[in-house]
Amino acid sequence: MLDDLMTPFAPLVLASTRFAGLLMFTPVLSSAMMPRRAKVLMSVAFALALLPWWWGSVPAGLELSALPAMIAGELLIGATMGLVVNLPFVACQLAGQIAGQQMGLGLAGVINPDADIAGDNLGQLLFLLSIVILIAIGGLDILFLTVASSFERMPMGAFATSEAPLALVVAALASGFELAVRLSLPVLGIIFLETIAVGFIMKTVPTINIMSFGFPIRILLGVMAFFFSLAYLHDALLVAIDGAVMSAVDWALSLGGSGGV
Repeated sequence: MLDDLMTPFAPLVLASTRFAGLLMFTPVLSSAMMPRRAKVLMSVAFALALLPWWWGSVPAGLELSALPAMIAGELLIGATMGLVVNLPFVACQLAGQIAGQQMGLGLAGVINPDADIAGDNLGQLLFLLSIVILIAIGGLDILFLTVASSFERMPMGAFATSEAPLALVVAALASGFELAVRLSLPVLGIIFLETIAVGFIMKTVPTINIMSFGFPIRILLGVMAFFFSLAYLHDALLVAIDGAVMSAVDWALSLGGSGGV
């Protein structure tokens, strides 16, 4: 009897799960401020709206015992795409943490309500800039269209968890660490020069209390370096976010063949 109920409901559950995986990690959509019920309803709504896209990929003869493995595979498809796109945003938080610690802003930490983690003021600014870039390039639209078209290439229930793209995730992690270092380089460079200058001053004028003017100057120079390098930071984030979106899209399109969104 349960297997008979699988026919109308199981395909909708599998299609919704693929979209739900995308909502787990995709920036903005994975925000902790968005209620979980809203995310579930959004997944179901997208699945129903795109019914003609995935109805042809419904596997025949679904059995209840095979449903958990199918759900895990569908969840992994969307989660992989969202995770790859989310890594540049995590790199922004890391870059702000590195630069803020060197500037002496460690005590001025803030809570990022979108990522639901503790961050740095500079990291928060970079994070918001990244969200603007993602929306401006249409990244969210591209991801949803890619998930919709993936039903034509990867039928529901055909993706096995053993096919998880570990190489893609590892490469994205390496790119994320590299991006974090690049974003923090302007501040780190000016702080390095400031440290050398303060060291010379301490050796030539030992009577100066370095604590009274060294830290304010460091913060001032770090903030100036950050804002004067915003154009460079914007270009670096644009390339990184666009590359992350395209990597997720290319992987999704390679699941069952080639083609465009």
